Amino acid sequence: MLIASKNTVEDIEPFWKFAEFTMPYSPQPDRKVYSRFAPSRIPRIYISDASTTIRVAYADTGMPTAETLAEDISRLNEFNYFT
Repeated sequence: MLIASKNTVEDIEPFWKFAEFTMPYSPQPDRKVYSRFAPSRIPRIYISDASTTIRVAYADTGMPTAETLAEDISRLNEFNYFT
């Protein structure tokens, strides 16, 4: 889920359409929700299990490749974290 920081649908939607993005996002008029996850550094990637426990996290330095993310998910899948 992409969580906005002080951005409304009106701010986000034109760019989403221009870039032809299809990812879901959560517009937020303030930093209340966003600050719970990323008080300073962005972007962030969190991989959570079926119970919403965060199992893997990445910050703006050392961002993973698509292959690394696939490996993370496969590894977690081996431990049945997603069921």
